Amino acid sequence: MFKGFLKFNIDSVKAVYTIAATIIGAGILALPVYLGEAGFLPGIIMLILVGVAAIFSAFFIAEIFLRFKENLHLPKLAQKLLGNPGLYLMFLGIAVYIYGALIGYLSAGGQVIYEISQGRVPVYGGILVYFLLGIILIYLGLRVVKSVSFILFSLMMLLLVGLIGFTVPHLNFTLLYKANWSVMPLCFGILIFAFTGHSIIPSLGATMRKNISGLKAVCLWGVLLPFIFYVVWFFILSAAVPYGDAVSKAVDPLLSTTMLSARNLGQPATIPLAHLIGGPILILAVLFTLFATFTSFLGFGLSLKDSYIDIFGKKVKKSAALFLAVLPPLFLAFWHPFSFLRALEIAGLYGGGVFMGILPALMVLKARQIGERVPEFVAPGGNIAPIAVFLFFLFGLIYKTCSFFL
Repeated sequence: MFKGFLKFNIDSVKAVYTIAATIIGAGILALPVYLGEAGFLPGIIMLILVGVAAIFSAFFIAEIFLRFKENLHLPKLAQKLLGNPGLYLMFLGIAVYIYGALIGYLSAGGQVIYEISQGRVPVYGGILVYFLLGIILIYLGLRVVKSVSFILFSLMMLLLVGLIGFTVPHLNFTLLYKANWSVMPLCFGILIFAFTGHSIIPSLGATMRKNISGLKAVCLWGVLLPFIFYVVWFFILSAAVPYGDAVSKAVDPLLSTTMLSARNLGQPATIPLAHLIGGPILILAVLFTLFATFTSFLGFGLSLKDSYIDIFGKKVKKSAALFLAVLPPLFLAFWHPFSFLRALEIAGLYGGGVFMGILPALMVLKARQIGERVPEFVAPGGNIAPIAVFLFFLFGLIYKTCSFFL
């Protein structure tokens, strides 16, 4: 059943890199803040649960894609299998995910520029600078975005290694003993956001129909590699930055030194790390935050702009599609400039939870009944796996939604 999951060629390696680069982004900055409240061991268990569900979801999408003769993407696949309601839900899930992400990235960008300027540039000004630079690059098109994103992602990985290296001497392993099991499910939204990058699988599948073993390996390792990064990163941050208590609530973003103060201020985890340790960490942390959010801002902004052009065709100009994609997040980021964490949580819960979790599980069950062809690859676990994944995401979505009102 698991034959072929270790077969690679150069195209498979590039595809794994593409999925991993799509998944690893701003989510890595938010995970330690939310998981820190639960503690290290409960956080690791939640990482494993959502990571396994994300791997199965990738398998489902690959199988769904292979059951049709045309190279279709998620919205069209949802329409074929679940009708127009499926199409609308898929598009809505993707839109909620991307808009929420863009709001979070603008918020984080504004705070990073505020940090770099030591408070001389207000957060609102930082958001505007970040926004203007982003839309210029997005307007220039895919070739420019791909080149800039590749450079920034490569630098981001180097910065991550540097951050870990400088942080290791400051680790306090007694911080890992904290455990608050009751809040485990409340981390659900941010975890889904951190593992979502599945919309790119049909694009990769179109180039890998003749390399099905490679496609299986890509679906596994494309999600597993980010999981490994997340575990290492969460371990380092959990042992370096205390979660804090009620008296540690900072009111000045420049004084944030605990995960609790970062959560109260809507900050990425790298900011309290930088303030707590100082030295080279300060520069590495703010640059890592800037690159991690900006690469995702470019990719998501470009994809949403192109989606509007696909939907409306010649009725909408390139510039109008761009502003339709990025102006609403700008207004909301100005309205709530410290919304980085909450925006990613909402995006993951109601966007990623729908188009990465709930819908693929339903679609693969339907595809096994009415698919156009016998696929070369069938997701492991039979019909039990999609039912389990569906229930897992549905429970998490309902539980977390109820927590907002309690």
